[in-house]
Amino acid sequence: MVKSRVVIQQQLADVTGDHVPDQVQLIGQKPMNYDSLFYEQLQLMVSDGKTGKTKTINLDRMDGYEPIMFIGDFSGNGVSDVLVTSDSGGSGGYINVVMYSFLKLEPKVLFDSESFNAISTFRVDYRDHYRVEVRSEHPIRTYWLDIHTQDPALLAKVYQKDGMLIQPFQGSVGGINGVSPVNFYRKGAWELLVTQKVIGQFNADDLGDVFTLFSGTEQGMEFLQQFLGFIGSGERK
Repeated sequence: MVKSRVVIQQQLADVTGDHVPDQVQLIGQKPMNYDSLFYEQLQLMVSDGKTGKTKTINLDRMDGYEPIMFIGDFSGNGVSDVLVTSDSGGSGGYINVVMYSFLKLEPKVLFDSESFNAISTFRVDYRDHYRVEVRSEHPIRTYWLDIHTQDPALLAKVYQKDGMLIQPFQGSVGGINGVSPVNFYRKGAWELLVTQKVIGQFNADDLGDVFTLFSGTEQGMEFLQQFLGFIGSGERK
């Protein structure tokens, strides 16, 4: 099948730190004459607005649907960074994420979904009386969900009529489902809000969302806080 490389998105912004706008392009490959939102072999190309030098990097493991580039200062140094996301297209609704700094035209990874997913581990245990315990390992936190408002037919697969478990049952927390640049603290730089689904009996059984908030430095993204958004009523312990 014939394929072509296309510029998916481009923007002018100072990403090298010399106060001169640089051209930043997100480039990908897709089949010609094929109406698909899937792109592979993604690249970031930065053309230094002051020197004319160009730096191109391959975005490994970022193949996916509807890749999007966001440019803004996450590091807090007054220089823009580059955030790229793409949808994996799987049933879990996971996305691929990478963030780069191009300070002095030297690319450096500040955040990526593969590294995050490797350390963002959870244990999800159903408990008696329609409660679910969600334990985060990094950071160490424990949350509780009240799921008594779920469909009774769904609850009956796990619970007896008196609210006691039929047998031990576990859910899970998947990979990244969303990232959002946010400005909670109004310190002149973006924070990064990462979302993961709490999964019950199957992928579509969405019990809630874990939100992890990061702030950036020139070395990378640092953990700020984590909290749980839930469906129905619940409490945090």
